Parts: sequence; structure tokens; C-alpha cells
Amino acid sequence: KLKDAWLTLHGDTKPDAPTWSVGRRRDPRYEPSRLDKVAMVGLEAEMMELMHPLCINATKPSDQIEWSDHSGLRCKFCV
Repeated sequence: KLKDAWLTLHGDTKPDAPTWSVGRRRDPRYEPSRLDKVAMVGLEAEMMELMHPLCINATKPSDQIEWSDHSGLRCKFCV
């Protein structure tokens, strides 16, 4: 009886809103996809936001490191 928060809010018009590999240069076989999800039982989703990862500075300011290849998910619920 789990419900997917994204589908509850947005229906299936964008069921593949990507949470993984967004903006990354990868092998073309690996397209961005929606791997990360929020599942609910007994709650209703009010809002869900995809927070795409950025880069952080490493030892030298010219060195940029991606801190993740997954987007964060922020969701607001009500009972």
C-alpha cells in the first residue's frame, strides 16, 4: 500500500523526472533516470522538490568535485 509521492503530486505526466545522473557527462547508455523515490503510507504529499547536486571546491579552487550523482528529494507531508 505504498504510494509514490512524485506520482501523487504530478501524476504520470512526468514519471521519469530524473534524480540520478542529472547534468553529468557519462556513457550515453546511462541516461538520467528517477532512481530515488519517496514512499508514503498514511500521509499525503503537499510538495516535492528535486534538489540537483552541485560541485564543491577541492584543494585548489580550480578543482571541482561533484558531491553526489543523486539529487536530493525534499518533500512536505500532511496527515
